[in-house]
Amino acid sequence: RDASEVYLGNAAIYEKLKEWKKASELYSDYQKKYPQDVNKVLTCMIKEGLILRKLKEVKDSNKVLQKAVDYHKGLVKKGAKVDPLTLEGVAHARFLLVTDTFKAFEAIKLELPEAVFKKRNAEKQKAMEKVYNAYTEVVNYKVAEWAIASLYKIGKAYENYIDSLLKIPVPKDLKTNDLKELYKQTIREQTMPIEDKAVSAYQASLGKSAEFGIYNRWSVRSLKKLVKMRPLEYAIGAEKKAVPEYFGEDVESIPIALSLNWEKKLADEAQFKKNAPEPPREQPKKDGAAEPKKEEGKKDEAMT
Repeated sequence: RDASEVYLGNAAIYEKLKEWKKASELYSDYQKKYPQDVNKVLTCMIKEGLILRKLKEVKDSNKVLQKAVDYHKGLVKKGAKVDPLTLEGVAHARFLLVTDTFKAFEAIKLELPEAVFKKRNAEKQKAMEKVYNAYTEVVNYKVAEWAIASLYKIGKAYENYIDSLLKIPVPKDLKTNDLKELYKQTIREQTMPIEDKAVSAYQASLGKSAEFGIYNRWSVRSLKKLVKMRPLEYAIGAEKKAVPEYFGEDVESIPIALSLNWEKKLADEAQFKKNAPEPPREQPKKDGAAEPKKEEGKKDEAMT
C-alpha cells in the first residue's frame, strides 16, 4: 500500500477505537498531504466534520462540513465525477448544516398583541422558507436516506408552525366562553392549509421511500405522522401508495387573521343559525289509520 492508504488506514483505526481527536487530526492532515484524489479528500472532510460533532465542537464541525459542501459544488462545476458513497456523505453533511436554521425557526414564538404577532409571523414565515429551501437542496442530492429525512423535517416544520399558532393565549378582552371558543375554532380553521402542507411533505417522504425501495426510521416517522393526521387514509396495516412522487411546491405566505370583531362574528353566526331553515319533520301516523292495501296478484315480499 502507498503512504496515502496507510494514512487513511491509521485514521480509520483511531476512529474505530473512538480516539476521536487523533482520528480527526489524521483526516485533516490527509486533505493537505494528498489532495490528488478528490473523492478521498471530500470523504476525509466529511469524516473530520462528523468526528468534531462527536467531540461537541459543533461550530468547528459546521465549518468543516460547509467546506465539504462547497468543495463538492466546485467539483460539480468542473465536471469531476463523485462516487455514490462520497455523495451520500455530502448529503448527510448538508442535512446536518440545516440544524441551526431549523432551530432558529422553532425559536420564533408567535404572541399577541397584534403588532407583535404581525412582526413575529413575518419572521417565522421567512424562516420557514429558509428551512424549506435548505431541506429541498438536500432532497436534490437524490440520496435516499437524507432525501426521506429532509421531507420528514419539512413536515415537522409545518407542524411547528401550527403549534405556534395554537399556543397563542386567548386575548384577554374575550370574556365569555362563547367568544373564547370562537377564537380557538377560527385559529384552528386557519391552520388547516398548513396541516395540508405538512401532510404533503410526509406523503412525499414515503414517496421517496418507495422510489428508492428503502424503509428507514424517517419513513417510519412519516407514516406514524400520517396515521395520526389522516387516520382514515392511513390505517395501521393498510397498504397505501404514497403521493406525490415529486415534492417541489413553493412556500407561500399564509395569512392569519387574529384581529377580528369577535362579538360581531359570534352574533353573525347566531343569526345564521336562527335563519337557517329547519329540516322537514316526519309526519306522525294518525291513530286508527288503515294500512295501505296490497295490490291483488302480488306476492307478499316477506314470503319470497
